[in-house]
Amino acid sequence: MAQQFALYVRDGELDRDLLSVGSKPVAFKDLPSLLDGKYIYPKEDSDIGGILHALFSDQSSLTYINDDLQDDNAAMLLARHDVAYIAFHDYQKPSIDHLIRLGVLENTGARVQLANVEQFLILNALFTTQAASYYRLSLAGQAEVDAMIGKGWATRRSSLLTEAEGKYFNYFLNAQEFSNGPELRNKYIHGSQANTEGEDAHFHTYLIALRMTLALVIKINDDFVLAATNRAAQERPR
Repeated sequence: MAQQFALYVRDGELDRDLLSVGSKPVAFKDLPSLLDGKYIYPKEDSDIGGILHALFSDQSSLTYINDDLQDDNAAMLLARHDVAYIAFHDYQKPSIDHLIRLGVLENTGARVQLANVEQFLILNALFTTQAASYYRLSLAGQAEVDAMIGKGWATRRSSLLTEAEGKYFNYFLNAQEFSNGPELRNKYIHGSQANTEGEDAHFHTYLIALRMTLALVIKINDDFVLAATNRAAQERPR
C-alpha cells in the first residue's frame, strides 16, 4: 500500500507492472505527499525552542505563582486564570517580558494572556506532536504560520507522515533508524520469527500490524482529501 501511494504521488498514476518489480523496503518517513509543505516543524536554533519550553513544559519556571495560581504548564495557567503582571515573581518577569516582546503574550494591564489563539494552537501542536498540518489550519492559522516562518521560527516540509510518525513506523517494522526495535517486517518476511514465542506473541504482532495499517490508510485518505480540497480552492474564482 505504501509503495503504491508513493508511485501514485510520483507518476500521477499507479503502474502495477512497475510496482511488481520494486523490492526496495519502504522508508516510511520518506513517503511523499500530494501536498507541498504539508507539515510545519519548529526550526532549530531559533526562539521557538524557548517559547515551547516556557509555555508548555512542566519544567517551565512559569507554571507556579502560588497555591491558588498554578497549573500543568504556563499556557494553561494563563488561559484558566486571570494573572496580572504584578503577580509574577521577579525571577519570572524576564521570561514574561521576553514572550511579550516576541508577540506570544500580551499584557492588557488587568492580566497577562496569550496574544493570538491561532498562534497558540500551532505552538501547542508543535510541542505535543512535534508538527502541525498546514492544510488543516484556517486561513488565519495559515497566515500565522507564514508569519512564524518569516520570523525564522518554523519551516514547512512535505511527506505523507510527520517525522515523528515515520520514526514510529520504522521503529516497529525495520532497522532503518533504531537498533532496538522489534523489526516485525524483517522478521516475518525473512522467516526469523521465533515459533517458541507462541500464539500470543503472533497475535500481539497482528494487533500492531492492524493498528499501523489502519493508521496508514487514514493518513493516505487524509492526503487525498486535503489535496482535492486545496486544488478546488485554488481553482475557485476569486
